[in-house]
Amino acid sequence: MEDYKWFLGTLFTGEEEFKEAMTTYAIHNGRDLKFTKNYKLRLPDEDTWQLRKLVDTHSCNREYKVKFMRSSWLGKRLYSTVKENPNIKITDVSNKVHQKWNVGVSKMKAFRARRVAIDMVDGLFREQYLRLYDYCHELLRSNPKSTVKLEVQATNSELTDYVDIPLIPSFQRLYMCLNGCKESFLICRTIIGVDGCFLKEYYRGMILAAVGRDPNDQMLPIVVGLLPAMDELLLGVEQRFCVRHLNNNFRKMYLGKKLKELMWKAAKSTYPEQWEREMKELRKVNEEAYKHLVKIPPMFWSKSRFSFNSKCDVLVNNMSETFNSVIIGPRGKPIVTMLEDIKLYLMERWAKNRTTLERYTCSVLPQIKKKLAKEQELSRMWMCRYAGENIFGVSNINHIGDKFVVSLENRECSCRKWMLTGIPCCHAVCCCNFLKKDPEDLIPTYYRRETYATCY
Repeated sequence: MEDYKWFLGTLFTGEEEFKEAMTTYAIHNGRDLKFTKNYKLRLPDEDTWQLRKLVDTHSCNREYKVKFMRSSWLGKRLYSTVKENPNIKITDVSNKVHQKWNVGVSKMKAFRARRVAIDMVDGLFREQYLRLYDYCHELLRSNPKSTVKLEVQATNSELTDYVDIPLIPSFQRLYMCLNGCKESFLICRTIIGVDGCFLKEYYRGMILAAVGRDPNDQMLPIVVGLLPAMDELLLGVEQRFCVRHLNNNFRKMYLGKKLKELMWKAAKSTYPEQWEREMKELRKVNEEAYKHLVKIPPMFWSKSRFSFNSKCDVLVNNMSETFNSVIIGPRGKPIVTMLEDIKLYLMERWAKNRTTLERYTCSVLPQIKKKLAKEQELSRMWMCRYAGENIFGVSNINHIGDKFVVSLENRECSCRKWMLTGIPCCHAVCCCNFLKKDPEDLIPTYYRRETYATCY
C-alpha cells in the first residue's frame, strides 16, 4: 500500500469503503490525515463515491503515532493472527504492529484491538447466549442419552402483570453431562471432587465441575455446571474436606512448621489410635491449635475416620484443580465456544486413553503398580507371624509396639489402609512374601486393564 498510486475517477461503493481505503493508506504511509466534515444536504442520494481531485505530494515526514490507527481497524487485521493463537500477548500485538506498519500503539489500544479480533473469531458474547438453546438441542442430538439442562428467568416478569408484553428470558445456569462421561463414571469408584472457578469472559460467572477418578487413579471429568439441588440429591453421602485448603486457613491463625507437620500427620493417620497420638503431640505444641482442630469432626479430614465405600483415601481435591487448570483457556471465551472447547477436550482425552491402553499389556494399571511398589519397599521394615487360616500378626522391626493383624482371605488389615484404598498395604505385602504369593493377585478388578477398557 506504500507504493499505491491514486487515480482520478476511482469509484467507491460508499462512504465507509472510501474511509476504509484512506485509513489503510494513511497507516501504511505513516500519514496523519484528517477528514473534513460532510454535509448531508450537499450530498446526493447516490451511494457511489468518486475521486474527483487528488493532491498526492507530501512535504511532511512519516509519523510514528497515526490517529487513524484505531482498534476497530487493527482488530480486523489481527483476525488470522488471533485465530491461530488466541492467547497472543498484548506486547506481541504491539510488536507486530511496529514490524508490519512501523506505527506505534498503546497497550490499551492493542488490548481493545485484540478484543475485537477475539470477538470476530468466537462471536460476540451476547450473540452466543442467544444461541444457547439451539446449542443444547444440538448437543442432545449429537450425543444421545446425554443430559443437558438450561435454566432461564424472565427479567421483566413484574411488568407483564400490568402491560401485555412478551417475557424477556435471562440466562441463569446450564448443566451438561455427556453420555460418555456418565457411563465411564458408573464403572469407576464412587468418589467425586467438586470445585468451582470463575469465568474470565465479559459477563463473568462461575463454572462448577464434578471430577471423579478412573481405574488408573487419574482425572475423570463427569459434569460441568451443577444443579442447585446437589445438596438434596447427595443427602447422606459421605463428605470430605480438602486438607490443603483446610491447612491454608489453619496456618493463618497458627504459624509454625511443626504445627503444619503434625496436622498433616493427623490427617494421614489411617486408624483412630494413630490420629489420637498425633493430636496429643500437637496439643503439647499449641493448645489453641488443638482446640481449633478438635472442633472439626475427623470424619471430614482424617483417613482414620473415612469409610471404605469409595476405596479412595485422598485428602486433597487435586483432580478438580487439575481440571480447572485444563480449562483456563476456554474460561475466557464466549459461553458456546467455551462449552464446545470443553466437549472437544473430553472427546480427545477419551480417545487418547483408548489409544494408550492398546499399547499397555499388563493386567494392573501403571499408577496402581507404582503405589504397590512403594508398599513393597516399605514391607522390608515389617516381620510377620503366621497364625493359621491366612491370618498374620505383623510387627515393626525397629519400633516395638507397632503391631497389626492381617487377614489375606478377608483382605483386611487393622491399619485400615488396605480397606481404604483396595491396594494391599505394606503389612499385607509382607504376608504375601512370607507365603511366596504375588501381591498383584490381591488387586481388585476396578484397578485392572479390563475395567479401564470398559471405562473408556
